[in-house]
Amino acid sequence: MDPAGQGEQGRGRPVAAAEREAAGDFSFVRGGPAYRLLERAGLVEWRRGGIAGAAVVGAVVTWLPLLLLAALGGRATGGVAIPFLRDAVAHIRFLVVVPLLFVADAVVGPALASVARRFLAAGLVAPRDTDRFRDAAGLAAQRLDSAIAEAVLLAAAWIGSWIAFSKGRGVGIAAWDVLPSGSGGGLTAAGWWYVAVSVPVFQFLVYRWLWRGAVWTGFLERVARLDLQLVASHPDRAGGLGFIATGEQSFAIVVFAVAAVGSARFAQQILYAGAHVADFKMVLGGFVAIATVVVFAPLAVFAPRFTALRRESHGEYSRLAGGHHRAFEARWLRRDDVGSELLGSPDVSSLADLDTAFQNVTALRTFPVDRRNVAVVAVAAALPIVPLVMLEIPVAEILRRILGILA
Repeated sequence: MDPAGQGEQGRGRPVAAAEREAAGDFSFVRGGPAYRLLERAGLVEWRRGGIAGAAVVGAVVTWLPLLLLAALGGRATGGVAIPFLRDAVAHIRFLVVVPLLFVADAVVGPALASVARRFLAAGLVAPRDTDRFRDAAGLAAQRLDSAIAEAVLLAAAWIGSWIAFSKGRGVGIAAWDVLPSGSGGGLTAAGWWYVAVSVPVFQFLVYRWLWRGAVWTGFLERVARLDLQLVASHPDRAGGLGFIATGEQSFAIVVFAVAAVGSARFAQQILYAGAHVADFKMVLGGFVAIATVVVFAPLAVFAPRFTALRRESHGEYSRLAGGHHRAFEARWLRRDDVGSELLGSPDVSSLADLDTAFQNVTALRTFPVDRRNVAVVAVAAALPIVPLVMLEIPVAEILRRILGILA
């Protein structure tokens, strides 16, 4: 915990996120009652094992009571078609995804903070706009620190949990959390904890990440309004903003977590309801595409700036290149005594530099994302699909087919 935070807490009041942003300590995961609760418990710092502790606490609260209550009801290892220990959805959701959504704080938070700091460090924000930039960061901090926003997210999680229960498990067979219809139906003791605590915690964490993404998008939208000092010939071919895509790429861990839950649910249907991977190929493919688009969609706020920059710079560099090349040809091509003096001439070097700059301007992207960024997120979304394929196709057969393609 930072010294400033300790000082404020010593006086009985947590440091407001907005105050930290004003000091230049950018963060886009801090704030809100849930975060402050974890902060007081020392569960938000990665270096001291806090994040790992939060991940463990999340798993214990959401998964362990289910195991104990299912065991007391005789539904942990048998007694129903899907006993608790054979429920892949519950294990993936609470032992893998919930911890990952806590660990994501230590991945996404620093990545987004680095992006925010780099706007200033790289001189992309003009000195006259520095205050406006910090105001944008402060507004993001206030929104993340909103107790009302988190109350809405928590209410949505509770409502979503009960709606999901009312629609059934989706496989239509008896399980550890639901009483048989002959016994009046309804929830078991484990089922009550599942619907009232475990699922709401999981959904709250997912919704909180969606909220954080929305706040981050709002911050970028306000930054895009500033008079950014973009360089059309920058080698990243994104005007100097190529680093932003790396920040967006960090959301891959959240995408992986959400994809893992969906894959576990499909696995349940394959194992117990006779479904096949092919039945879900459109849904799975659609998720990979949609998740990738959603992660990088916030960068669309810069598209108008890049379009204008490319249009203006292309004309300027065309005129500059035309004049430079005419002067070069007049000096070196219309004389008969050109010899070895051309080699190593500054004119040749400047010609090559200008050509490179013009190529960068011509290749300036409207969307500051490259294929590597897209590939990272797409792979994160697709990786949980692999176990689904392995349920129907043995590993040996998969390897044989791969080798057959490569041969």
